[in-house]
Amino acid sequence: MIIPLLESAEYTMRIELDLILCDIRVYWNEFSEAVKSSYDTDGFWAMDLSNDIFSIEGIKLVGGTDLMWPYSHAFGGFIFYDMTGNNEDAQFEGIGERWQLSYIPIADIQSVRQELGLETI
Repeated sequence: MIIPLLESAEYTMRIELDLILCDIRVYWNEFSEAVKSSYDTDGFWAMDLSNDIFSIEGIKLVGGTDLMWPYSHAFGGFIFYDMTGNNEDAQFEGIGERWQLSYIPIADIQSVRQELGLETI
């Protein structure tokens, strides 16, 4: 399932994942002028995930990883992709097109991790 991402500095969506109604807040964190020159991007994307069972804040959208790996005993996984295959850090521009976020249901996450060569439990 592709999670819709927008070129908007901050927004919240409500979406059902594994039969659980979730709120996902997606936001852009811009680096200060003092550190911008040290990075290939002006900031980074992050998300907060909350529902009636748990709340997780500050999940950095990092390419090529299962963002929910530490919580996989209770939930599926989010995998953030650079569609060019370069696995570069996401820029503000291109989010939702070049950089995409997929949700993998809990029933499938272990096999998807194995197929992608990601760490499994």
